[in-house]
Amino acid sequence: MKKSFVALILILVALSVFAEVKSRARVGLQFLGKHKVSILGISGTADVNVGFSFSPELLYAFRDNFEVGIGFEYQIGRSQTEFPGDFHFVPLYGIVILPLDLDPITLFITGRVGYSLFFGDYNYTGIASLNGGLYFAAGGGISFLTFIIADKPRSIFLESTYSQNYGSASYAGFTANVIYSKIDVFLGVEVGF
Repeated sequence: MKKSFVALILILVALSVFAEVKSRARVGLQFLGKHKVSILGISGTADVNVGFSFSPELLYAFRDNFEVGIGFEYQIGRSQTEFPGDFHFVPLYGIVILPLDLDPITLFITGRVGYSLFFGDYNYTGIASLNGGLYFAAGGGISFLTFIIADKPRSIFLESTYSQNYGSASYAGFTANVIYSKIDVFLGVEVGF
């Protein structure tokens, strides 16, 4: 896992030297979370307590039409309302943003697709091993309060997405599939280079 984070950080830093690159930092609140487990054709769903996360992203602007980039989201451990133990995912993803400039604000639609690393404490996993899986998110937001500092544009944005993290837990030849779905609300800052 540490190697994945180091590699992603190195990629983010390397991409930041190119022109037209923006960096974004987001802090988020996740609510209305659902934790679904399926094994041997049987499934159950439990509510998940409110969670917090942060995520850095790098974006490359293609003219004014859209932006593409990469990022990751670190979710702080969260628990199910009815079961012990904390779990969290760390999605590594590609991102596409379609902006609609309505000076002085910008509305945007966003999509993310990637791979989620899956973690849990001993109370959550027991002796099972966890495996990551697909991650996707879709939503939109508003960028406002644009200002210039040291000749570099900066803006504050508010974003909301629906996201799903997929993973699995394996023990003694059995595999349980896990889907964690949630609503995210992020507040962030975007800095142009």
